[in-house]
Amino acid sequence: MRSKAVVFSLLVIYALIFILPAYSQESRNDKIKHIPDIRDAQTRSLEEEIIVINLLNNLDLTRDQLEFIIRQAREIEGTRSQVYAEFSRYSSQMRAIGRKIKRQVEAKRVYPDKELVDACIQKIRRSNVLFFRLNGRIKEGIAAVEERLKDFQLVALDKYIPCIIPIVTDTFIGGVDGAMYLVPIFASARMIPAARYADEKYGYIAAKIEELQDNMPTCKKLYPDDIVREEISRAIDSVRQMDDVEFKLKVNSLAEELNRKIVLDEPELSRQERIQKYLLSRKSIPVLEKRLKNK
Repeated sequence: MRSKAVVFSLLVIYALIFILPAYSQESRNDKIKHIPDIRDAQTRSLEEEIIVINLLNNLDLTRDQLEFIIRQAREIEGTRSQVYAEFSRYSSQMRAIGRKIKRQVEAKRVYPDKELVDACIQKIRRSNVLFFRLNGRIKEGIAAVEERLKDFQLVALDKYIPCIIPIVTDTFIGGVDGAMYLVPIFASARMIPAARYADEKYGYIAAKIEELQDNMPTCKKLYPDDIVREEISRAIDSVRQMDDVEFKLKVNSLAEELNRKIVLDEPELSRQERIQKYLLSRKSIPVLEKRLKNK
């Protein structure tokens, strides 16, 4: 049992050490799907930069706030460089130990050699020290920046929807304004006579799906056509059975419900995760410095 625990711990540490720079976030929503990213590195980097700029436009940071955030981001990056430089000095030894343990596990050894186990535990402890050192500094930076932001800036940060082309309204910043874009689909579907609707239903839905795909904001993507078609069909059938009063009362909530079923959302980030990703990342530093220069 002890050998299994050691091997498992080693694998966990490997994951933490090598994935941490990307700030991997665990999804808290089982519905969220992973969308393949076919963009090249330069395109992805440019889009990430635009997303940060859109956020900064809404935050309206003061010069003092910019200087403070830049200092925190630089210090975090300095800690990161030191941690990885130190880890790299013995990472090859750690991999060699892991390969030896793997061979013994593959050979169905119940207990790996004691010297391997002891060496593995020693390396894991050293890695833990480095991991918690970097993780602790990141948490300190996030808390410090959050404390420096004013109430209206925190609200803007919480409501920000990362998007390349921003749509700014009273209730949404950075992305599409809720699900109101679906209301006209319901309204026009209710106007189609019953006999004609029976003949043209699927053609109507196909045309509306094509319109949605053509006009969907860049920060949003639809589920596959078969799912979208089924959900829109079900929703339209429902609204066509309502009288005018019931439709007016329920249309907004029905639009929001359909939006959740047909639009793929990015994993929702907490306020602290947003600060980490958009204000304190290595890639954000040049954007922040340029903004400070133009203040």
